[in-house]
Amino acid sequence: MKLPFLKKGIVIGFFLIIAWTTIVLIAASAIGIVTYEEVRYFFWLMPISLPIFILLFSHSSPPEMGRHGENRTRLALITTFVCLAVAFIAGILKGKP
Repeated sequence: MKLPFLKKGIVIGFFLIIAWTTIVLIAASAIGIVTYEEVRYFFWLMPISLPIFILLFSHSSPPEMGRHGENRTRLALITTFVCLAVAFIAGILKGKP
């Protein structure tokens, strides 16, 4: 069942917003601006929303995004993944002994 009112770009955009929010929260907690206890519910957004976004992406329209749209999406997702990995590693290395 396709969802004609939901476009692939919108689903990817919402996913990127949640991913970048997670990156900012990891950096803020690693620096000490906030504690994990203050923002722990926001950290749950990424693992909970990932399967939902995959399901929405597979049922959204149009079936194909076009060459230019695919390239932009790949670049955005790769950049987000690299920044998320760097934030995780920096958070682990910055952790308290």
